[in-house]
Amino acid sequence: MMNNYIRRITVAGVVALTAAVVSGCSDDSDNLTPVYNPADYITFGTPSFVLNGGDGSAVSRSTLVDKFGDGGVTSFNVWGYCVPRTIDGNSDDWNAAYNVKWPQKSSYSTPDVFKNQEVTVDGSMMSYTEPQPWKVKSSSTADVETSYGYTYTFIACANGKFTMSPASGMGVPVLKFEMPFSDGRLGENPTPLDHTSISDALIAAKFDHTRRNGKVDLAFSHILTGIRFRFHNHTSNDLVIESLSFEGRFYRTGEFDFSGADAKRSVKNLDDDSFSGRFNLMTEPQTIPGESSQLMGYSTDNPDGTTLLLLPNPAANPTTNVLALGDSKTIIVNYTLNGEKRTWTHENFKLSYVPGANVRHTANLNFVGDEFTLIFQADNELNWENGSDNDIDIN
Repeated sequence: MMNNYIRRITVAGVVALTAAVVSGCSDDSDNLTPVYNPADYITFGTPSFVLNGGDGSAVSRSTLVDKFGDGGVTSFNVWGYCVPRTIDGNSDDWNAAYNVKWPQKSSYSTPDVFKNQEVTVDGSMMSYTEPQPWKVKSSSTADVETSYGYTYTFIACANGKFTMSPASGMGVPVLKFEMPFSDGRLGENPTPLDHTSISDALIAAKFDHTRRNGKVDLAFSHILTGIRFRFHNHTSNDLVIESLSFEGRFYRTGEFDFSGADAKRSVKNLDDDSFSGRFNLMTEPQTIPGESSQLMGYSTDNPDGTTLLLLPNPAANPTTNVLALGDSKTIIVNYTLNGEKRTWTHENFKLSYVPGANVRHTANLNFVGDEFTLIFQADNELNWENGSDNDIDIN
């Protein structure tokens, strides 16, 4: 009867196998949900987030995520590794599967457990098709006992365009992420860029997990940095922000090298792989009353304002020409004060610190007298993710 089912393994305290009938049968026996022993099958716990001190309780807009399941990310994809190949690549090296740490076998591993397996998240239920048993060399008592010491590595991603290399062969896993743009231009007619098309991309990894550890708990981290803007009106009159644009040449592709027990992050050089254009971040004018401040995009439905997600360069250094977010970065603000329409432009600014992934930063636009000044800071609120750098002047 089991041949009449598409098998899907789930975990919610116990492991159950949900079944879908693929034959013409319709009797009640075809709708049973067989229960599988979690000690025999690989299962996943409810995914969590790596936070920098905050609880991730608020979402600033739809592309920022802080949970899995209903109202958040509904699935993730995973690659699983256990038994490496011999150095010549011709056979499985079962001896190296037992009690060998990931850095020692990553170069000889293949995704022999999972290859881009989608795992669906539904509340506390994690499910995937074709339940995968824990690996064992043979059914002998000795091999079964040894299998409890096999070390597994799981690499996962969600909510973005990711590609794993090698996809199925032997070698160090390198996960590539791509922003949803290509090429583009600046100048008098810059390429329009839609910030809402950028997903809040996530990655996770679990190294040297064993069968004795039970279900696999994955902690995801955001790979992009968030930029939002806050207007401070230090005059007694209303300040009407008609539009805010952010343009430049930005990093397009990031890579995550899993040769060791941590992901080595890098980005492709701007000259090799980048995108250019202008983000128009406001859809309607915003009035900032005198002696007050508001986040760009603030509304009662969106109290955290609008956040732009960009790919940061982890090798950035403020003392060199290795830039954090890209080059030719320019902010353009069109505004009205006392009935007079004006434009303020801040061209090709450079940060005096490195904005990190998993952190949201705020550009404070202070209108004093008759001009803006700009101060960047990392958020220290329980919003998306917490930062550590505060009130850092970039002028």
